[in-house]
Amino acid sequence: MSIQNGITDGTKMCGSKQVGNCFVLLCVMHTHSGQKLMCKEMKDRTISLKKIKNCLKLYLSFECWVNEPHPRSQVKQSSKALGILINLIKECFPRDEGWGWNLPKMHAFAKMPHNMLKFRSANNFSGNIGERALKGIVKDHAEKTQRRPDKFAEQCAICEYESNVIKYVMTDISSQIGVSTHSSKTNNEMWESRGRYTIHFCKTNNKGVGIGEDKVFWHDSKREKMQLKVSNLFIFAIRRYSHVNGFTDEFKVTGYTTFKVYDNASDNSVKYYANEYMNGQKRYDYAMIEFVSDDGTIATCPAMILGFVRYNITLGIPTPQFTGEEELTLNTIQENMAVDNNLYVVVHTASDYVSSEQLEKEFVSLFILGDVMNCVYIVKVEAIHGPLFVFKNYGSSGDNATKLFCTLPQRRWGQYFSNKIQS
Repeated sequence: MSIQNGITDGTKMCGSKQVGNCFVLLCVMHTHSGQKLMCKEMKDRTISLKKIKNCLKLYLSFECWVNEPHPRSQVKQSSKALGILINLIKECFPRDEGWGWNLPKMHAFAKMPHNMLKFRSANNFSGNIGERALKGIVKDHAEKTQRRPDKFAEQCAICEYESNVIKYVMTDISSQIGVSTHSSKTNNEMWESRGRYTIHFCKTNNKGVGIGEDKVFWHDSKREKMQLKVSNLFIFAIRRYSHVNGFTDEFKVTGYTTFKVYDNASDNSVKYYANEYMNGQKRYDYAMIEFVSDDGTIATCPAMILGFVRYNITLGIPTPQFTGEEELTLNTIQENMAVDNNLYVVVHTASDYVSSEQLEKEFVSLFILGDVMNCVYIVKVEAIHGPLFVFKNYGSSGDNATKLFCTLPQRRWGQYFSNKIQS
């Protein structure tokens, strides 16, 4: 995304930035402030809000769809959906100057399915590979040369050769010197928790309310000096769980503000934050959480992450593992005095499920966070299905102010276009 020259100016940015700007524009048009901002111009041009939304959804999904593998039958059937997209672009974003939309790029746009039938997905004839090669072979080594025209290519080639020699030698001797740059992580190393702190819960009365002050001790000296707090709802959820299961004594748990998940297949990672103070403000990320519904099927629900917790300090206290999965009584748990080393996430979920099929159909779905007495849960971190981009209804008031929007993850945008082909 780039807004250095305005969100609608596409003259000084690359294609990926334009895709990001279109996604932002789609999100803005779902909010009250965005609709109010654009209503006058749209009314003057007799363009409906629904058509612009559909146009942006089709464009974003087509951008991902062309770079994915698909059956030839589906590619052959995509002409109709692509024709709808081209007509929507002409109608929602009219060009009055010059030749209008009679451009070579628009012609190439219409020929994309034909090229995919010849060369498969667009990745096979994308210019990104050549750009990456140019950056790695020329641009990265340009600063190490004399920048003389007659010697520039030769010196870049020498630098590339030396870099490859060093890389290959390092690969050969890495195992001998105990350094492995390509080792895959085990299951226990697939994620890590950061931002450690300890919460000391005081005793609880018969109504489930603490009779004293709950204290937070930070492992980081700077945070301890600032006396930072944690989410009140996070503390409420942990205390309520222990009280409901009959435990009213004081106890300690270990909390974390950050949860990082690694992906062995792509060497990428995802971070989830639940922080009361980050870059000068609060940050509580959203994620899609998996639950087992009443009929035994897996259902997904958007949720705000309140924090991460591990019951590894005080022994003999009820935990979701002991009381939930193993169905142990409090007396049995206290007799065993076992330690629960599972990492849990405390979440505030939506009032209703939002399925993957619903997101793939709508692209942007509406939800509301449920009542805290019924929609706050402690689940294992393995229940996190994936990160979720959520934005509020800016400019709204009253009941509309509590409405939130979640979007289809980018890795699944192409499925939206596939559904349009099949419909």
